Amino acid sequence: KNNLNEGKVFIEDYSHLKYKDYELMRNKCFSLAREHFNSSKYLIWADADWYINNIEALYNNLEKLYKNKDIYSIHQILVKHGINEHYKSNIVLTNSNVVYLRPIHEYLINGEIGESISEDIFFEWKDTKKSSNTRKKRLVEDIEVMKNLIENDEDIERYTYYLARTYYYLYDNENALKYFFKRLEMKGYIDDLVDSILKIAEIYKENEWKNAFYYYWKSFTTDNSRIEGLYEISKYYNKSEQYLEQYT
Repeated sequence: KNNLNEGKVFIEDYSHLKYKDYELMRNKCFSLAREHFNSSKYLIWADADWYINNIEALYNNLEKLYKNKDIYSIHQILVKHGINEHYKSNIVLTNSNVVYLRPIHEYLINGEIGESISEDIFFEWKDTKKSSNTRKKRLVEDIEVMKNLIENDEDIERYTYYLARTYYYLYDNENALKYFFKRLEMKGYIDDLVDSILKIAEIYKENEWKNAFYYYWKSFTTDNSRIEGLYEISKYYNKSEQYLEQYT
């Protein structure tokens, strides 16, 4: 809106850190925003290469939430990345105790998630050559951080999953399988477990369809609300013109 205050730039030096600590850095941003923009109702942030769409509607949506005595301190907003879409918790009440926990693959605590912002309001994640190279470098650095966290018994289930996923995105299938299989032996967040099963199937899909089929099916039997595995099985049989198998 036209009555918004001018922004401010703050510079902090974290070059002394051996590893990136996103808990530390993001919470410092929260602290500065709450101190210097304490009259604001919500804090909203975006990652690099995210572009907001329909910002006027976002403003109006949050104004409506606040006037209706919003009891939730965290709200999610849609992020679109190519054909992929997912919701991220990137909106919090300014006057709340919400902070980040964990130095990498951090998440919000001390708050309850309310309704998501309307899906016609979203961030669009646009890759560039520079951002892709930066992301690859970050993934390599993240491996050492997560191994260190696992060795220190910190959130082992979570970081085993993210370590496997990091290797997967670096096309290191041998190590990806190693840690996805380790994750299958653990309890914890079921979405991470199902995604691990699906990623194993994806790795096997090209050359070992029998194994891929087993894990696609396992993903569905582990959580029958997740039908991605059934879709991949059906797609495979349709492409190979095995129509009877596709429908049975």
